[in-house]
Amino acid sequence: MPFRQKSKEKGKNPFEASMPLDKPEVKMVEARYNEKPFIIAFGIAKKRDVKGGGGIGTTGVKGEYESQKDLEWQVLYNLKALPEGFMPEEKLKEWMAGTVAVTSGSIDVFSPVCI
Repeated sequence: MPFRQKSKEKGKNPFEASMPLDKPEVKMVEARYNEKPFIIAFGIAKKRDVKGGGGIGTTGVKGEYESQKDLEWQVLYNLKALPEGFMPEEKLKEWMAGTVAVTSGSIDVFSPVCI
């Protein structure tokens, strides 16, 4: 069973994914197959943790901070945009989550409540 069908133009990949919105507080990923959208995913920051530390020493004042944002993802998909037999259903949700994770750079999409 092929995972990729040949498109009308030889050598053109029918699958493409992009991130039209890339802000620290919100990200949006869309994926298309043969120019038909089949995934739209939104990641919204749910909390912001800030860790900091500082000190005074013989070399002067030193301070550091680190912030972390966890994104809560909502994934919407249209399976009718994919060709019949594209992928077994049990693997499809994993593949979609992987597509969103790779495109957005966020592993949070693999949360069991997302898909």
